[in-house]
Amino acid sequence: MFLIIDGFWASGKSILKSLLDGHPKLKVSPGQEAVFSAFARNRNLLKKLSYKDLNIIRKILSDSYYYDLERYHLNNHSTVDWKFNVKLNFYQFESYWTKRVSKLKNWNTAKIIEIIHTSLIKHFYDITYNKANKSLKVFMEDNNFESHLFYLENFKNSKLILISRDFGDVIASMLNRRKKNNIYHTDKFDKISNFDYLVYKKLLCFKNEDNKVISRKLRKKFPSRVYICNFDDLIFNTEYEMKKICKFLKIKFNKILLKNTHFGKLTKRNDKKQILGKKIFSKEKYLTASQIKTLNIIEDSYNYKNLGIIPIFSSLVLKLKYMIYKAIIKTKKKLNYNE
Repeated sequence: MFLIIDGFWASGKSILKSLLDGHPKLKVSPGQEAVFSAFARNRNLLKKLSYKDLNIIRKILSDSYYYDLERYHLNNHSTVDWKFNVKLNFYQFESYWTKRVSKLKNWNTAKIIEIIHTSLIKHFYDITYNKANKSLKVFMEDNNFESHLFYLENFKNSKLILISRDFGDVIASMLNRRKKNNIYHTDKFDKISNFDYLVYKKLLCFKNEDNKVISRKLRKKFPSRVYICNFDDLIFNTEYEMKKICKFLKIKFNKILLKNTHFGKLTKRNDKKQILGKKIFSKEKYLTASQIKTLNIIEDSYNYKNLGIIPIFSSLVLKLKYMIYKAIIKTKKKLNYNE
């Protein structure tokens, strides 16, 4: 059984994952592989799995963070926010799952994904495959809401937790992310530390609103399998929220869930700041009144609230730009799928 945690960038996914980490009934991956969403994004390749060619799977995996796992083997892994070390024999793990997949009589998408993830948990925790398979395995995605229906439909007994956070606070947190020399994908942090770029260029506010719509639809369709966690409840009312999550997961509450852990041991953020009980990055502190007003106008216009002619016009221009962008992406995906 799987549990996926997802939310917008800087929404608190890593915090929730670190709180769940120490529970004896859970086996939590320390990384962020995004393999589930890679299979969902590359559905055009899934029909080619009948060839039983590992190169097809590798092509799909290259569209995820899968190969970041190799850095664990080299013992030079680091994260943007959290300080911890991971030991993983990547080549032994990869050899293990490829052999299991190769022995399958028929290559089934769900079975292949299950083997990869279960093998990873087996090697992270140094346990048997059967024990790993019986565990509730926890993985974290990377703002891939469009892939969750694929996940829920292919893994009938699995669950999904989506984290919701005030978007102004999300932007404030993103503006404070800094490039780390030993993590190549943080090069983009130099660019995203700019409000205008995030809001007017990347149009992230509309992406966030789309995520909310998807979240509501998924919860309505899968009420017992989708849980929406509020970030403020998570950090200010941690025990209450974690008890609700335990009820959702049908596991017994444990006091370890009130502490940030890594493989059951206490861990801290790289900046040594305390997370629970306070906001590190708030819109009130890091955004101007004008910037906050802009975000509110865009959110209201997305939901067609009456704002007045001038503000709603400028906001709708941005929304039109975003809709054109989405249409282009959708067309490209359809063309790739039909290849």
